[in-house]
Amino acid sequence: MEVAIMVLMVMCRALEVQQRMFCLFAIGNPQPCARKRQRLPAHAEHQEEGGKPTAHGQEV
Repeated sequence: MEVAIMVLMVMCRALEVQQRMFCLFAIGNPQPCARKRQRLPAHAEHQEEGGKPTAHGQEV
């Protein structure tokens, strides 16, 4: 049981990193990133940071 929880946490972290990378590459269209973030209620604490990656992406 503990192993399954650890695997889920690792996969969740990997998905989070993938989304951030996608947001960095999708500079011209940041809205899909915001929608994907809002679909994950488990990461409510990260929703506040949702605007930061897109803001940095637009500056670059």
